[in-house]
Amino acid sequence: LQQLLSEGYSFRKIAGILERSPSSISREVKRNKAAWKPRNKPDNPYWYNHWRAQNLYIRRRREPVRMADKKKKRVK
Repeated sequence: LQQLLSEGYSFRKIAGILERSPSSISREVKRNKAAWKPRNKPDNPYWYNHWRAQNLYIRRRREPVRMADKKKKRVK
């Protein structure tokens, strides 16, 4: 995604290449762009970086929750 943004592709063109909806691409960029202007000039106009997106994903994901034994029996 970062490479395609750097090459100047539109969200619609990127969506076609990655076989995703344009709104998914837009949300991904909006959710994971830099919060403030980087010191170095970014290689894309959206300040999106793949390693930052991965780190944010790791921080956002939920921890697994262990179910109590009684609840497990009801679920089965």
